[in-house]
Amino acid sequence: MKKRYLLGGALLLFVAWLAIPPLFLEPPEQQKTSAAAIDLPPQDQTLARLSAAVRIKTVSPENPVDFDPQAFRDFHAFLEQSFPLVHSKLEKQVLAGHSLLFKWPGRDETLKPALLMNHMDVVPVLNPELWQHPPFEGVIADGHLWGRGALDDKGGMMAQLEAAESLLARGHQPERTLYFLFGHDEERGNPEGGAATAARYFADRDIRLEFVLDEGMVISDGLMPGMDIPVAMIGIAEKGYMDMKLTASGEGGHSSMPDAGSSIERLSRALTKLYDNPLPTQMMYVRMLGENLKYYMPYGLKAAIHNIDILGPLLEKGLASDSTMAPFMRTTTAPTILRAGEKSNVIPPMASAVVNFRIIPGETSDDVMRQVAEIINDPNIKLEKGGVSEPSPVSDPEGAAFKLIRRSILETAGDEEMATTPQLVTGATDSRFLVGVTDNTYRFQYVHITPDLRPTYHGRDERIAVSDYAKMIEFYVRLIGNMDGMQ
Repeated sequence: MKKRYLLGGALLLFVAWLAIPPLFLEPPEQQKTSAAAIDLPPQDQTLARLSAAVRIKTVSPENPVDFDPQAFRDFHAFLEQSFPLVHSKLEKQVLAGHSLLFKWPGRDETLKPALLMNHMDVVPVLNPELWQHPPFEGVIADGHLWGRGALDDKGGMMAQLEAAESLLARGHQPERTLYFLFGHDEERGNPEGGAATAARYFADRDIRLEFVLDEGMVISDGLMPGMDIPVAMIGIAEKGYMDMKLTASGEGGHSSMPDAGSSIERLSRALTKLYDNPLPTQMMYVRMLGENLKYYMPYGLKAAIHNIDILGPLLEKGLASDSTMAPFMRTTTAPTILRAGEKSNVIPPMASAVVNFRIIPGETSDDVMRQVAEIINDPNIKLEKGGVSEPSPVSDPEGAAFKLIRRSILETAGDEEMATTPQLVTGATDSRFLVGVTDNTYRFQYVHITPDLRPTYHGRDERIAVSDYAKMIEFYVRLIGNMDGMQ
């Protein structure tokens, strides 16, 4: 009996050891900041300029043959008219035909320069008649500016230019040289395009950048389970990309006499195996997110995160099946194209599928090829790499540039309670082409993305809140100002 009491007491102490400390967690001081108000351009003027930018159809078509260079020439002319100080006081280069690179010389040439980037091209619009407002008219209604590119990514590009124009009007010169890069083919992911050309431009001149800031992550507002306050997620790495073609071979023939092991059967079994055997998980980014956000989580999740070294396996198993969290934990697998057969009474001798993998940092495309071959385990299925972009390096979440971005976010948030965290970008950005000329690449856009706004990226009814666009401009003004004295 005594032994039972001792065991029970030990168990209670262990539970208390797990349960009590999370009750006293408080956000770190770095999450709380304040700053003086700053002057910004009149909102009616900034909105008018963004609306005009949306009206110029700088579309990156699926087929490069359909590219319209005149739209980009018109857009360049519009920018020159809209931002005269940027064009008269900064040095401008046109790269790869249509991308723009501006150089704002700094006061101290011994400091490594920084690069802010966004892109001017947008994806095509399918079914424009289904939009609430026409996609290329820049309508301002219901507290939003509507149109293709408002979020992705003319809003960010125009906000950077508004910030630079405003600071130039005040006579500001940054301490370190600052570059702006606005690509014209980001939506095509062109490995020989504007961003790649810019990378060669820097490399050829032995210019090493202190940091790069691109789009890629946002302020999650109502998207993250258990979080009641907005979360500014700063991308410190982005996943790689690979299309893998699976080609299955089998005996063709007449559909009235089917044999086992046809090409379609083999391919179907292979895809089923991939669905049933997701690639391995890792907890690095979950740990990072949890460490920064646990202070704001409901008690149960807070306790689990706080005790992740003990409860990690249970947490990993639970989160791996969550569609929101799984992409941050593993290389994802998504069949996207299937091809087989041309006639209903003919069994095709060949069937193929394209599977898209988003590769988590720490793995490579070769790792994925090997894992897929082991999972499928069928010599009659040929695996071929298609387009490949390897995962980016992971930038420092404790470095001076990260702290600069976080400080500028929190100053811009003002009285709005907001958490910040480093995180993994699951898509692809133009910044991946610049990793060879900097050790620190970050991805963030000051915009609140809610559940109803998330589907509008590349989708219908793309729009940006008027209030967010003003805050986006403020963020860049603060960021550029805060660069002075950056350690």
